[in-house]
Amino acid sequence: MKSSKSLRISILVFIIVFAATVSISAWDPTSGEAPYQGSYTSWSYYTAYSKGYDMRWSQNALNDMNGDGTGEWLDQTADCTDNSPNGDKLHAVSGNTNIPNYGISIYNDCGSSSYKEESELQLASNYMNTASYYWFDMNWNCVSGGNSGEINLSFEPAWWSHDWLDKRSYYCYGSAFISNQISLPEIDSHVAEIENDLQIKPTPLLTVKDSTYSYQLIRNPHDKLYVRTDVEFSNESILKNHLDANKILLSDFLYNQEPRNDLRIVVTFFSPISIEEVAVLADYTQMHINSYGVFGRSGEDIISTYVFPINGKIEHTFIMNESVDNVVYEGIMTIDGIINNYDLERLANRTDVFLLDLSANKIQSDLRDLGENIEIEQIGIPNPAWQIYTNEINFTK
Repeated sequence: MKSSKSLRISILVFIIVFAATVSISAWDPTSGEAPYQGSYTSWSYYTAYSKGYDMRWSQNALNDMNGDGTGEWLDQTADCTDNSPNGDKLHAVSGNTNIPNYGISIYNDCGSSSYKEESELQLASNYMNTASYYWFDMNWNCVSGGNSGEINLSFEPAWWSHDWLDKRSYYCYGSAFISNQISLPEIDSHVAEIENDLQIKPTPLLTVKDSTYSYQLIRNPHDKLYVRTDVEFSNESILKNHLDANKILLSDFLYNQEPRNDLRIVVTFFSPISIEEVAVLADYTQMHINSYGVFGRSGEDIISTYVFPINGKIEHTFIMNESVDNVVYEGIMTIDGIINNYDLERLANRTDVFLLDLSANKIQSDLRDLGENIEIEQIGIPNPAWQIYTNEINFTK
């Protein structure tokens, strides 16, 4: 049962007025699974904001997505392309969407591993429809003033495929890492001419099909390794097996492993938990928070907001925008973080947890056995929070 008590979140709002007008365009993607129309916009000052909106999929596209046996992603990447090759200029801090999804993952795409220039929204295509106008936005922090570049929007219909849709430019007048709470004057957005950016294709190195999930190791042109993981959460049998497999992993890490303080875990709750309670939980278990997903409603839309806190903690105030300023949030449905063995047991004893997903640790270990060393945060792990929140999954506690 979901709590009937609504949660309104304190919001740090960056109000920016921009002059450019962007009309709905008929995109010309290569893949038949991509959205056939949509628009892309951005604006920037000490932060940057980018949004794909009015995106629509045809029934044939949805049928193909649901029947091809692989995941699909919408990707927003700052720079790291032929036209704007250098990274370390923007860092992803939060994303919002009304698209049914399995979460947003962020990656270091080029340059220093401290900054994450790539964000990927994994689509839950089984729950999408042709009537909806979908949107997906990202908030970015400017690393320093004087930087400019481009943010690209791509649809990715297969493990390594980039089907470019659109791009917009940005200019950083200062750094959000120095001053997060600032008053912004009215400014014009810097909008690039629409032209196809030559995106260098990443190289798939390895595809693995496990009993409950599949993943692919990819090396991008900047010699960065990352992993995409796909779990068919809409298949009840696979979901049950995935829950059971992670219980075995949990037992192994609790009782058969040497003490560790670097376990990656993705937690999905049975129902929304208040930000205050999750903050206490994170402190109690000494968990470093990589991200958390806050869920709510705006009219008929289900809104997922994923936050990537720079300080590794649950934040009561985070960057939002006009896309979600009318959303009534109910609470946090999922958290992704780093934890140690001892505190993992504290988390495992909670009755409000639907899934403790430890798959990233097994994937990292398996890849090390094959001679590939990958940073644990470069492994994308999906979650079933959207399905649980919308009652598409009805497993009992």
